[in-house]
Amino acid sequence: MFTKLREPFGKAGLTVAIFALVLAMVGGAYAAGALSGKQKKEVEKIAKKFAGKPGANGTNGAAGAKGDPGAAGAKGDLGAKGETGAPGAPGKNGTTGFTETLPPNKTETGTWGAGAELTGSVFVPISFPIPLAAGLEEEDVHFVREAETPPEGCEGGTAAEPSAEPGNLCVYVGEGQEHALTVALIKDPGTGEFGAGPAGALLLTVFAEFEEPGEAAGTWAVTAE
Repeated sequence: MFTKLREPFGKAGLTVAIFALVLAMVGGAYAAGALSGKQKKEVEKIAKKFAGKPGANGTNGAAGAKGDPGAAGAKGDLGAKGETGAPGAPGKNGTTGFTETLPPNKTETGTWGAGAELTGSVFVPISFPIPLAAGLEEEDVHFVREAETPPEGCEGGTAAEPSAEPGNLCVYVGEGQEHALTVALIKDPGTGEFGAGPAGALLLTVFAEFEEPGEAAGTWAVTAE
């Protein structure tokens, strides 16, 4: 019988015909619950055998439009108060690092200038920004004129780059700044003696009479011992 059915319907038609025949024979009984358990299993087995395989998954649909933003959530409750932190380290004293006197082998520098209309003398103060621990003797203060070889205690120094050996004050005349200057003496303003005090010195300048006013200027350096 199957051979006769295969010819007019083909393989696919045969499958459909067999499945329809099975349903026709047992469909009513299956629906009425008259089939035995064994018969039910046979019918289901035949149905599964000729059932088609699941098709391939379809392509994903296009993404939908972006939804509207949701409403803002309610404000959260205030958190609990945190614990008090540990005290910070003590701050530095505002005066830490200040030096009352110039440290040993440290140098400070400055400028000076004097002038007179005709013949006359002028005192020029030289103040040390940081005082020395002690004053300087007469042999430790030096006045170095332009183009003059610096004396011991001022070797290597110039008006452009003033320097002094430890325990010395060196006063330099600038280039071209010695018009009519004849005498220059360095005195301790505290005692009036030749030398320098802890806070500075007085430079006594004397100018000779010329047709033009006398003037002089330069730099100085002092180094603590």
